[in-house]
Amino acid sequence: MFEPALSSAGQNPLRYALAVLAAIAALLLRKALAPLLGVHNPYHVAWLAIVFSAGYCGFWQSLLAVGVETIGVWYWFLPPTPSWRIADRSDIYGLLGFALFGSLLSILGETYRRTLVHNVEAEQRAHRARKLFETFMDNSPATAYLKDEDGRYVWTNLTNKTRFTPNFVGKTDFDLFPQSLAKQYREHDFVVMKEKKAHEFIENTIEADGEHTWLTVKFPVVDSDAEYCLVENQLTLRSANEPRMR
Repeated sequence: MFEPALSSAGQNPLRYALAVLAAIAALLLRKALAPLLGVHNPYHVAWLAIVFSAGYCGFWQSLLAVGVETIGVWYWFLPPTPSWRIADRSDIYGLLGFALFGSLLSILGETYRRTLVHNVEAEQRAHRARKLFETFMDNSPATAYLKDEDGRYVWTNLTNKTRFTPNFVGKTDFDLFPQSLAKQYREHDFVVMKEKKAHEFIENTIEADGEHTWLTVKFPVVDSDAEYCLVENQLTLRSANEPRMR
């Protein structure tokens, strides 16, 4: 599938060739359709070549197509034909108007192309940033996760999935942990969202080897659409198998 020009370097010759071929094909098609369309308004098919070149070939390639179309219409379709002489002054205005609006289409096509390139590059940067973030967090010994305002997990790192369950996303603490612990976690979430600042809490988890005590840091992350509470369990203070400090 031929896509809009996103880069110019290696594909320039091909795109110039395509723009010229599109212009010549449009002229030949218009000439073939003359018995059906008549001799008036020779620009019907020409616009298709301009739109194609503007959207898919590039700015300068599109201007080249406008030039080829202008010369071709002038020689083949403006009476007396075929010649470089123009008998009717209105045909000159029509030809100039076609060249002007064709150039404007080239500018619009280039604007579209630049917008498309900008969006693609922004998407690539966002994807790269996300991958770097996830790689960093997945290799962290701490467990980290992101909840929405309703307490549903929208993201968690590999450490958390490996330690507890891989099926965090879309669930709440009440789906994953004992009710008493889930209630504790949720109360702490409400404190953070109400005061909109970071807090440290002592929280507990029940795991295969018994109860663990954590120093948990929670802070709100707010965007334009929703409020999230980012939770990071940074330090295990004590497990059930460790002796208590006297």
